[in-house]
Amino acid sequence: MRRLTFLLFLLSQFAFARTYTTVFPNTQNPLTEAGNWTNGLATGVDWANVQSTPGVAFGTNVSGAPPYNDSIAYVNGSWGPNQTSCATVALDTSGGWNRNTGFFEVEVHLRRTITSHTSTGYEFNYSVKNDGSQYAQMVLWNGALNSFTVIVGNASVPALVTGDILCAAVTGSSFTFTRNGASILSHTDTSIASGGGPGIGFFNQGGVTGDNPHFGFSTFTGSDASTVTAASCSSTDVQTAINSISAGTVMVPAGSCTWTTPVTINAKTGTMSAPFILQGATTCTGTPTSACTDNTNITDSTSGDNPALNVTGLDATHAVKVSNLTFTAGTAITDGLLQLHSTGVYCNCAGFIISNIHIKHSISGGRGIETVGIYGLISHILVSVTDTTGSDQTLSIFGSDDGADGGFTPWTNGLTLGTANAVYLEDSTFNYGSTLEDSIDAYAGARFVIRYNAFNHATIGWHGTDSGNRRSPFSFEVYNNTFTNNSGGNFRSSTVRGGTGVFFNNTYGGPNAWTGQTLMVYRACPPLDQSAWGTCASTDWEIGSTNFASNASRTCTAAPGGGVKFCSGNRDLVCTNDATCSTASAGTCSTFFDSQGTGKYACRDQPGQTHGQVTSPVYTWSNTGNGDAVTYNGGNSCGLGINNYLQSGRDYINGTPMPGYVAYTYPYPVGGGGGPTNGPTLPAPFVIARQNPARIIPHEIGLLNDLGKEWRRGRP
Repeated sequence: MRRLTFLLFLLSQFAFARTYTTVFPNTQNPLTEAGNWTNGLATGVDWANVQSTPGVAFGTNVSGAPPYNDSIAYVNGSWGPNQTSCATVALDTSGGWNRNTGFFEVEVHLRRTITSHTSTGYEFNYSVKNDGSQYAQMVLWNGALNSFTVIVGNASVPALVTGDILCAAVTGSSFTFTRNGASILSHTDTSIASGGGPGIGFFNQGGVTGDNPHFGFSTFTGSDASTVTAASCSSTDVQTAINSISAGTVMVPAGSCTWTTPVTINAKTGTMSAPFILQGATTCTGTPTSACTDNTNITDSTSGDNPALNVTGLDATHAVKVSNLTFTAGTAITDGLLQLHSTGVYCNCAGFIISNIHIKHSISGGRGIETVGIYGLISHILVSVTDTTGSDQTLSIFGSDDGADGGFTPWTNGLTLGTANAVYLEDSTFNYGSTLEDSIDAYAGARFVIRYNAFNHATIGWHGTDSGNRRSPFSFEVYNNTFTNNSGGNFRSSTVRGGTGVFFNNTYGGPNAWTGQTLMVYRACPPLDQSAWGTCASTDWEIGSTNFASNASRTCTAAPGGGVKFCSGNRDLVCTNDATCSTASAGTCSTFFDSQGTGKYACRDQPGQTHGQVTSPVYTWSNTGNGDAVTYNGGNSCGLGINNYLQSGRDYINGTPMPGYVAYTYPYPVGGGGGPTNGPTLPAPFVIARQNPARIIPHEIGLLNDLGKEWRRGRP
């Protein structure tokens, strides 16, 4: 059974902002997506339904004209009067299909209603011919079958192509219809002042039923917040579109553009107080994602380690979704092609969705996606790394701002396995040509979940409280993934240098071997990198400052040294006197950076440690092909030996499920989607739903080619 995401954004916490967006992931006739669509035949009786196969929606009938029984559907529920309806054109000219043989139209609708034998609203159609007779119209539906009024038309419009974005919008009584942001029609009408919702439709006159799958839509976004389409995919045009609205959706049309300056979305700029969506025309298919059609391709040629897309100011009420874009690395950007940053140094909250993204690396070095201090969902991304000469890290997860906090603050919160308190990566595929760098890395108190993904010639691993002068990740959950080693040598199943978590139900296969979840303690095994923390062996270390933005907080000196210790009752709470600990009911200011066991076991944040520097073993179970935990000294003596620091049954446990552990709901239930409430989720506006698609791709969704138009004289 395969699944592909569609995202329903019910912007319920902001009365003025509701948005629904979908990539039509399922095979459905009629189109329903968990009951969100109302159709022309199933409900309206006199018209036809809309149907879908994975990645495209299209009509179901041939109209007699009369009767003008279009295939129609709209997103039901409550909508404000100001609405936008945008859809990405998808055409399939395979098999010699001729789009000039009939009157074929694609339609976006506003204020649409459908009840038994009655449908009202506004239709904006664009015909599907390319013989010079193209047209577009604004049509008022009056209620009964065949009762309509053509309000305005344009008989001189360009021929459509796959990836074109059609948008109809209404504010008050002012209507506009655009193609890729360029005006096609505009008019004022007061016939229907409010009610109904955004929708889509298709018209086939003079053709056959077999024509219907050849013209459709690959994405749809309906909103009663602002929606604008950038004039092109250039960084200048995209930034202009973003700056033009305070909340809502920016559509990026098909095309190939090189960005030499970053595009920035600041979720807290001006009056932006609702989720913000940036959506291109790239389409991805499969679960996990197996292919993408790169309709909107952004090549990152920015300089100075600036990301191509920089999203800042994220928190629980200022959330951003980025989807349907292709990012190609034109330079090696250490801060990532796409960076997402919380408000402040750390937000114990979720605030982003990244979906249907294709990341392509053919040059040496750089990162793909970097998250800092914020939780969220990354799903249905495809990673294509063809470089074989350097370090290519696709996903870098920082628990808090590196310079301002370095992971100290996330470690002050308790263990939250099995909740939404994490960065989730699911339903994605990583295809690598090089193994010089782990595909996923984590730092500075990160909490993350890696599940239901495919890794081909790719490994995962994360830093510890060692190199980089930052704290290690806090927690990890890795399960139901497939790892394939076709490298020509052995791979580590993962590299774990700090924190605690679980590995289960993973499959490790391919022609070459896997060596297990490799647990390491760098600070106990010099000359492995220890930065300024000092060796974990015999010395009582103190840090130099309670200011986590100061380098002194990342530097240890022998006691009595820096003067900063840790509370005995909470060894992640820094102190310089007993009063700090007493106020927090955390004992006395009397413990050091590492513990007081033999060889200073346990080293701070080492594998098998959790909040308060309490032992919490790493658990592995039900993995296939060597997913058990093993230890490694890096080829060094490690003083008292690695077994002093990492022991089976104490720091890690193989073959036994973690007691009490329950995995978070899959697929990720965003916001009001009926999922568990054990932890903060993305804001209530975000709801995710998935269904199984008995999947047949009309030879990749983006294959669909050119639409054309024919002047139509009044009808629905």
